[in-house]
Amino acid sequence: MENDLEKKIVAVVSNPQVYEALQKRKDKAQGIGAGLHNNVFYIGTMINIDDKERTAIITSDRKIYVNYGEKNKRENEIRKKFGLNYRFEFFGDLLNFDWSNESINEFLFGDPKDIGLKCCYELILEKQKQYVWHPQEGYHETIACDILSTYFIPVFSAKGRTFFNAEKGSGKTQQSNVYAGLSFHPLFSGNISGASTYRIIESIKPTLIVDDFDKIPEEQKISFDQTLRVGYKKGARAIRTDDKRPLGFDLFSHMIINNIYGLDDVSESRCSKHILEHCPNNFKAIDIENAINYWQKERDLLYTNALLHWKEVEKEYSSLDVPELVGRERERDSATLTIAKLVGVFDKVKTYLLANNGKRSESDLETDFAFHLLYWIKKELELGKLEIKASSTELAQAIAGNVINVGDKDSKFYKDAEKTLAWKIGKFFGRMQHALKTGAKNGRVIYHIDSEALVRMARAKGYLIALDIQDDSTKFSPTSPITPTIPTTPITPTLKKEAGGEVGFVGEKGEEKKTDYGEF
Repeated sequence: MENDLEKKIVAVVSNPQVYEALQKRKDKAQGIGAGLHNNVFYIGTMINIDDKERTAIITSDRKIYVNYGEKNKRENEIRKKFGLNYRFEFFGDLLNFDWSNESINEFLFGDPKDIGLKCCYELILEKQKQYVWHPQEGYHETIACDILSTYFIPVFSAKGRTFFNAEKGSGKTQQSNVYAGLSFHPLFSGNISGASTYRIIESIKPTLIVDDFDKIPEEQKISFDQTLRVGYKKGARAIRTDDKRPLGFDLFSHMIINNIYGLDDVSESRCSKHILEHCPNNFKAIDIENAINYWQKERDLLYTNALLHWKEVEKEYSSLDVPELVGRERERDSATLTIAKLVGVFDKVKTYLLANNGKRSESDLETDFAFHLLYWIKKELELGKLEIKASSTELAQAIAGNVINVGDKDSKFYKDAEKTLAWKIGKFFGRMQHALKTGAKNGRVIYHIDSEALVRMARAKGYLIALDIQDDSTKFSPTSPITPTIPTTPITPTLKKEAGGEVGFVGEKGEEKKTDYGEF
């Protein structure tokens, strides 16, 4: 004991800084935007002191801690008093909307408006129904719960991304704007560069809204892809070289994505997917982009009640039991269902989500032109041909009978739909350019599709099992190239539901092929 005491005295005297450092717990850096620290929930913001924007956090025990800056006589209270280890200041000027100073002042020093989670949900639901149309029972309730859940991300261990898939003009941007107006720290992706994405997300813990994912620049797409795949789960970090050394970035936050052409199978498995439809003529879509500027009172109530009621959410989330959800689905949907349970719409939201999950393996294949395209290519290559050489127009004509359901083949509606289909095929192949060789003929792009390209595209879409393709390009033994022929009788992969959750399709000669889709 005496020897230990002597060693301790020597250590303190000879190297006091090292000794002091070793007495501290090793805490990983957290985002300043929102989090849990020592059983206290906090929300980051910026306040102007002495004409300078300062990072501050507001805590659930109604305290404020400010980083006054290195040159200020006052210390960094966030580190010294609250004890939070963080790397990046709060980049609040990037946000579309934030918690107002008036409401923060009321929360800290006055009488905060405690309206409860049920009323928070109802005010979101009212806006959602006013600005967005959707025919499916439970859709609006699910979206309202999803928006409210963005205020409690630090409480959850995982939170699936929200993905809206729809044709042009179906209200994708309108729905995204509802999220921009009411969700926690909303941030439209805009012109965020790939290099800054990780710092921004770790700093402000935003609800990142990516409008029209198909059209964003490639540099952004790479960083958003990693954010989508990694940041849905607490503790997972994206590794990136920063300041000439590898750093792990905490990307756990919520993300809203919309596009026309869908996502690859891996990305989509991290998402709660919603299909939007064209509004009927009797639904008047109200302009929302200007309206959300006037929703500050609603936002203030949501921030305030997040700090007042976060423990209720934490308790319900830890005890939530939904036997119907397993694996990735449970990770993806539990946060939304937790809110649904607390606000009294659990059964309706659960029914909607289970129905949505059940459709992923069946209706997606029935409606997805890419599935029909790859199925047709597979059938042609199985005839023993070397490769298919065709333009997007020729391929559209070959599969149109399986995909287009409007008008007679000679009608203007059908011809217009066929042109749209050709355009979609071109865009799809554009995203799959790593798998394809191309040429040109009469001013048109000609795609060269062999068995290896088919396998790569099927793998990217997650259709290897559905198309009964082994992940091996030697499956086929092609001999000579062909150009597509327009079938007089379309090849129709008729999906058939089997007992026990299996789905099969009937082949060309009527023989049934069974597949187990697993997770789509």
